[in-house]
Amino acid sequence: MLTLHAVRTNNLKKLSLAIDPLAVTAVCGVSGSGKTSLVFDTIHAESQRRYLETFSPKVREQLARLPRADCERIDHLPPTIAIPQDAGPLDARSTVGDESDLLDLLAIALERDGIAHCPQCGKALVQSTAEGVASEVAALDAGTRVLVGFPIDGTPAEAFPLLQAARLARAVVGTELVRLDDPLPAADASVFGVVDRVVSGKTKTTRLIESCEVAFAGGRGRLALFRQDDDGWQPTVRSQSLACPAGHIDTAPLAAADFLGRTPRSLCERCHGDAACETCDGTGRSPLVRGVVWSDRSFANWLTIPLSAWPEAIELGPEAVERLQFLRRGGLGSLSLHRRLATLSAGQLQRLRLARLATAGLVGTLVILDEPTAGLQDDDCDAIRDLIQRLHADGNGVLLIEHRLPMLAIASRVLELGPAAGAAGGEIVFDGSPDDLPAADTPTGHALRTPPSPVKPSPPEQTTVVDGLRLTDDVPASLNLAIDRLTVVTGSSGSGKTRLLHGLAAAFGMPQSPLPLDEPTANEPDSDAPPELDVRVDAASQFALLPPELIGTPSVVGNSPIEDTVVVDRSPASNTMRSSVATASKAFDEIRAVLASVPDAKARGLTARHFSYNAPGGGRCNRCRGRGTVTVAMAHLADLPMDCPRCQGTRYEADILAVKYRRRNIAETLAMTIDEALVFFRTEVSIHRRLQPFKDAGLGYLTLGRALPTLSGGEAQRLRLATHLTATTRGRVLFLLDEPARGLHPHDAATLADSLRRLLEIGHTVVAVDSSSAIVAAADVRIEVADGQLRNV
Repeated sequence: MLTLHAVRTNNLKKLSLAIDPLAVTAVCGVSGSGKTSLVFDTIHAESQRRYLETFSPKVREQLARLPRADCERIDHLPPTIAIPQDAGPLDARSTVGDESDLLDLLAIALERDGIAHCPQCGKALVQSTAEGVASEVAALDAGTRVLVGFPIDGTPAEAFPLLQAARLARAVVGTELVRLDDPLPAADASVFGVVDRVVSGKTKTTRLIESCEVAFAGGRGRLALFRQDDDGWQPTVRSQSLACPAGHIDTAPLAAADFLGRTPRSLCERCHGDAACETCDGTGRSPLVRGVVWSDRSFANWLTIPLSAWPEAIELGPEAVERLQFLRRGGLGSLSLHRRLATLSAGQLQRLRLARLATAGLVGTLVILDEPTAGLQDDDCDAIRDLIQRLHADGNGVLLIEHRLPMLAIASRVLELGPAAGAAGGEIVFDGSPDDLPAADTPTGHALRTPPSPVKPSPPEQTTVVDGLRLTDDVPASLNLAIDRLTVVTGSSGSGKTRLLHGLAAAFGMPQSPLPLDEPTANEPDSDAPPELDVRVDAASQFALLPPELIGTPSVVGNSPIEDTVVVDRSPASNTMRSSVATASKAFDEIRAVLASVPDAKARGLTARHFSYNAPGGGRCNRCRGRGTVTVAMAHLADLPMDCPRCQGTRYEADILAVKYRRRNIAETLAMTIDEALVFFRTEVSIHRRLQPFKDAGLGYLTLGRALPTLSGGEAQRLRLATHLTATTRGRVLFLLDEPARGLHPHDAATLADSLRRLLEIGHTVVAVDSSSAIVAAADVRIEVADGQLRNV
């Protein structure tokens, strides 16, 4: 049994428990209850650390230093593989073919059996061998005289000494056969060394093969056969490389690396592999590589057709056939090998990785999954259950974070953490069979017993038509968008929901209005703080629209009341560690003003600026410059970050920390959660106004000083939403949300739904792609995407 003793990671309260490492165990609980802290930050992180410890010291000093798990000890920890919800950084060129390994298997087949064609004339390229050329000569009419030779660079004066050194006796200059000891020809014609003179039907095959091998060696892969006619000896050149019969191209044989786009000659000359011009059909490959034919399809065709169109009995081996079946059953049949990973939804990417994992032949591994069915409708979950059961049947354990009862039912044991988030969580409130969970007095049990009540929709007073949407490759669609209403888009995986969201973003335009996430200190000339961050501009810089060939060219018909567009996706909320929950909410401005107003601060001459850890010349620590940490350079080891020895990680000088409001200084205030801060500053109306939307968005468990880059994708998405609720946004805005409730407990999803309704109250319009029952229940308009069309439900 995997045994954990007194785990204290984040908010976990000295948890001690034993888990069967070869069973299917599910973990549930509200957001911030400690699920990720237990599963990822403790079990998986410690497994990674122990694996790195097996490397040599020289290798370990090149790797990131991982801390030990915050617990007394962990016993019998197996190797783990984790598939988190958030994809993390993705290579801009990574494709479905790369992630599924199908492209590698296809490349091997193409290298072995593919037939290349000339990009200019379309004729099949020929690659000659000594045996093949010998058979060609033997097939000529009996008695036919043939010279076997090879081309050599240079004039006769330059080539003859080289051929004599190779102990050859004859050469063909132009079309004339000459002896090497004769006077040099006057004409500077092409020169061929003659290796052998043979007669078809009389010369033995072994001699023919040996002569051809010598000729290929002398010609560096090229050989010439000469037959005599009235005009002399006429050459026919054969090549060990790929050669066009019409002489248009002569190139080295194609290798698997060419089909994977890893060689210069394999890349499109215009887009250089980025798959952004139309000449390469979006494949990023050169004409030579695209034209290779295997199993009656060109390589370009294999890259671009959907996986559902692949033949059932494809000759790529049993591993590829099995993986292809899993991908189709997992709702990924509409994808093609050349589809960029960056254009997939988080659910599609997670299922793609899970399908590869389930067919990789793992044994004795603990597989960790984070909401593998997030973003899926119930009908699409069957394939995920099959994959998990396959992993378990092969002798692996599965530890998954889940909330859906059909998924919990496949587990032999369910652990629920809670009862609430942050400091109010971190305990096991349920440990038992999934059959007993609906009756439990826990947040999950209550959510399973009591489905959300749908709102009473009111018809919109105004609508706007968007034309030219493309939800599948061929079928155009249009949307009658309800203004000032919440529209929720549902549909099976691969139906086109993400394309619809991107199409609306393209039709209405990308974010324009500024909405800063940091303190206004960056414009000071001596500041090392980053420029003011704009959650909407930041989102626009990371949110990349799908290409027009996927979303079409959508446009708004007539006049629209929408004045701005905000895309709220799962990209990081910020790239700088100086940005925090406090700065994003703008509550930090108010908190600093409160601390500056206490008598002690006034007596010291301190202003709000002195309580900023970003502003130079204020009260931040001079050693770490407000970062709270310093980096120690190790001579032969990786640099070691540690708490600043001057401020002990508090970020401030001692005289600033001496100032307290209700017995808490600025560092202790930043250590409070949003929930705690709302109670602590209960008399400060302005701080309440700033923080309450973050609590309403289900983020009450976050500490005020939490750096934004450390938030999960779902947390970053809800933080953006809360930030817009606190801001005075200009005009009427269209909010486009991509699975805002993904990964949320039903209790938290209901809280988020209330936040979306608040956007409507202040005059905005919301379109959310989501399958959560709480979000669907809150919708004024529900649209289902199926067969490339939009249908009101």
